[in-house]
Amino acid sequence: MRARHRHFNPANAGAVCALDARFLNLTNNTAVDSWTDRSANGNSPTESSTARPTFKTNEVGGQPAVVFDGAGNKLNFSSALWTLSFSSVFAFKYTAEDLIGNIFGQWASGQNGRSSIGVNQTSTGFALSNRVNFFNSTQTSGAGWSGFCLEATTISPTIISFTQNSGSENYKNYNKGTNIDSCTITAQYTGVNSSLGALSAAQTGNFDGAICSVSLFQSVITEPIRKRLEHSAAYSFKISCN
Repeated sequence: MRARHRHFNPANAGAVCALDARFLNLTNNTAVDSWTDRSANGNSPTESSTARPTFKTNEVGGQPAVVFDGAGNKLNFSSALWTLSFSSVFAFKYTAEDLIGNIFGQWASGQNGRSSIGVNQTSTGFALSNRVNFFNSTQTSGAGWSGFCLEATTISPTIISFTQNSGSENYKNYNKGTNIDSCTITAQYTGVNSSLGALSAAQTGNFDGAICSVSLFQSVITEPIRKRLEHSAAYSFKISCN
């Protein structure tokens, strides 16, 4: 790993939200009320109920992570973060063998459409045997979705990235630095709010696993920036990455 990739702060690349479990000043097995946004944009997801996830000090590569139980744990953003140009990088590991739920979700205004990274557990067709679908979008008609799947046995822990071509809705999907698929979607860009570990604050489809770091962008990110973000997360959490 080249030294220039180590500990790269996503905020320096224009992230609207940058979460890193290593910077949470919590003790082991503490419920997470708020995950502080390092981007200085104030997009810190919070939860005050029993739905709070748990902070673990030694979860991935000897480093901390925020653990979601797949049964209701979530953290909610105060606004909708998914926009027309949306890019993201996630470092995580899953627990469930097939359905793991949504790592990040946004429920559209009027609850007539949704977009998420992960599996929508309330819909059919998203989960294939022993596979995980990592991108879906339900249109206003409730009928449309697009995505790609990975073998579940190959993704624990992993780094998943989504980048978007400027002026289009063609997303490229990366697993540990390798472009594994592309998909064209029409996602719901307006919404009530966004959530980490669930489709939205009011919906199901909860993530079952540990999230190490999250980088969200309301813009297209370049290939060099994507690689720096991936390699930084890989170095921090001891995850192999191309």
